[in-house]
Amino acid sequence: GHAADEVLRRKQVKFEVRVQAEESRRCVDSAAERGVPLHKIIKSMVFVCQSRGDEQGSHNYLHCMVPGHCQVSRSKLEAHVGCECSLLDPDRMRSITGADIGAVHPFVPGVSRRILDQRVLANETISFNSGDMKVGLIVKTEDFLDAFEGEITCADIAYCEEDDYTPVAKTFGISLSDAKYLVDRPNALDYFSRCVKEIGDERTNCSTIAKTLDWIRTLVRFASQNNSSIEVVSTSWMKELIMRENTTKYAREQALKAYVVSGTPPSLPQEQQEDQAVISRFVQQTLEKHADVVAKMRQSRPPASREKDKMINFLMVRKQ
Repeated sequence: GHAADEVLRRKQVKFEVRVQAEESRRCVDSAAERGVPLHKIIKSMVFVCQSRGDEQGSHNYLHCMVPGHCQVSRSKLEAHVGCECSLLDPDRMRSITGADIGAVHPFVPGVSRRILDQRVLANETISFNSGDMKVGLIVKTEDFLDAFEGEITCADIAYCEEDDYTPVAKTFGISLSDAKYLVDRPNALDYFSRCVKEIGDERTNCSTIAKTLDWIRTLVRFASQNNSSIEVVSTSWMKELIMRENTTKYAREQALKAYVVSGTPPSLPQEQQEDQAVISRFVQQTLEKHADVVAKMRQSRPPASREKDKMINFLMVRKQ
């Protein structure tokens, strides 16, 4: 049979059985019924992955196992396996594994690969269901890994708000959504941390943190578009780019993109001290040329900021 307890017996792995009073489909309920911490519960999720080179209809089924208080990070999983992944719907999962949601255990059949989140390794013992939602098993983590006989991979494929996002948000004074962005992108948090360190405590404030985040997002986008890694760009060069504010953002973006594509650091855009003066002259000339629009704008006292912005944009377009 394919029940987890039967598999463990065949492999001569010792385990403890906890019979529950009630069925449990959620990890939090399983933890309560078995009297074990939530982070020791193994959550099983099955994803389907199709690589570009695979034939139509040829799929890889990935059995992902993470601690009960975490979720599978699709971005981390896709970076690890090198293809796009999507969670199996209940009917398809039943046809592939023979198990319903809540009854999927680590040894279900029909999957191509098994991937265990590295956080699980911090536990001396772990718990999962046997295939019966009223029967929980407890086993030593070391014995659990041995039972797969090498047919399991350990990797960072999960995220957890309590463990991952909140500490990052507090450390850098950023929002939880920004912390989630950094944690869920491969190497992004480490790269961001090193950039902040490069900038230095004296110049690090809310403004520079926000700018650094903005440029990290741009870097991640360029790296994704070019099937590259953000690590291609040195943090010392990136720091200079972020702090070089007397240049247009477009020029800096082009320099960054060139670095990602070539892998070679280009020269940083030259600072243009006259930029502000040039812009001021341009605006003044535009306003003088379209005095009728200016007069209309001045009729509103004070002008609504949104309407004023619309008029200025209109002037800029006409000037061009």
